[in-house]
Amino acid sequence: MAGSLPGNVHFEQATRPSNQLPEREPVAPGSGLGLGFLFVPINLVSYVGMPAEKSNSVAGLVNFMRNMGSSVGTSMVTTLIARRSQVHQVYLVANVTPGRPAVASAVAGLSARLAASGVQAELAMKKFMLCCIRR
Repeated sequence: MAGSLPGNVHFEQATRPSNQLPEREPVAPGSGLGLGFLFVPINLVSYVGMPAEKSNSVAGLVNFMRNMGSSVGTSMVTTLIARRSQVHQVYLVANVTPGRPAVASAVAGLSARLAASGVQAELAMKKFMLCCIRR
C-alpha cells in the first residue's frame, strides 16, 4: 500500500485536465518515489523460506516475472493510447467541420497570421491545412 500511494497520487495529478505543463512538473519525481517500497518487499518475500542453493532459481523466476509484467504492461498501455487517440479523432471529426463558425474563425485567424508573416494568402490556407493534417 505504501509503495503504490505516491505513484497513484502522481497518476491522479498528471491526468487532471490542464493546459499548463509547469503545473505537472513538480509532481514528476513523485511517480517513482514509491518503487523502493515495492521492489524491496517483493524481492524479500520471494526469497523467504528458500534454501541458499535455490537462490539462483528464485532470482531467475523473479526477473522473468518482472520482464513479463513489463511486457504486458507496455502492450496494454500502447493499446489504450491507440484506442483513446482513435476516440479523440472521432470527436474531432464529428465537431470540427468547415461549416461551424468556430472552425471558420480559427481558419481565418491562422491564415491571417500566416499571411502577416509573409506567406501568400492561398499558400497560407494550404499551410494551415497541412498543420491540421499533421496533428
